Amino acid sequence: MKGFKICRIFGIDIELHWSWFFILVYISWAQATQVLPQLVPGQSTAAYWFFGIIIALLLFISVLIHELAHSKVAQLFKISVERITLMFFGGVAQVKELSKSAKVEFWVAIAGPLSSLGIAGIFWALAKFLKTDMVLVTALLSYLFVINLILAIFNLLPAYPMDGGRVFKTILWAISKKEMWSLKIATRVGQIFGLLMVVAGIFKFGFWFVIIGWFLLSMAPAEYRQLVLKQKLDKKTPS
Repeated sequence: MKGFKICRIFGIDIELHWSWFFILVYISWAQATQVLPQLVPGQSTAAYWFFGIIIALLLFISVLIHELAHSKVAQLFKISVERITLMFFGGVAQVKELSKSAKVEFWVAIAGPLSSLGIAGIFWALAKFLKTDMVLVTALLSYLFVINLILAIFNLLPAYPMDGGRVFKTILWAISKKEMWSLKIATRVGQIFGLLMVVAGIFKFGFWFVIIGWFLLSMAPAEYRQLVLKQKLDKKTPS
């Protein structure tokens, strides 16, 4: 998915997909009309909307840092990263080549959740030690701590192509020495997680679980097909 370029960081184009604007408005609205009024009642509508928009923007900055962590580690291993696109379900880094080894892919994959844990720690420290009489500021910091902690934990689930699924794949790869087999197993596990999330979303947890589950179901096999195609092309290319 391509978007339009807004800046360049570490030599990587940062782009916004059109769906980013939809989710920005939705998160701002949800914060301003539901979350913040419950957490901090008695504030003005303007204040709720202002802090709702700030939370939405800081959430996407957190996602961008998560993706930049992946990308910077990839660059350290001489893997070229073309762009990062922010969209409705988060962010995606576009690389020019697949991982070179299980070790490389492990460190690239784990960098994102570790950065989210670090961001969560920063927001926790600010919420705990920053002295302010503005209750909405404290609520904002506490909420972003919780969200980034959830983001880190959720991404560590062994559901390919999420970060935890990639880590799971690299562990299988390191043990078996068979990348294709490892990716196939990780893909199947990712599809199972996706199906469970769709069912859980329909019967219990709502729209967003269905969307994330559908994403896992549709995206989990994509890299497997990409790697199969790459291997076929490599065999046809004369050395």
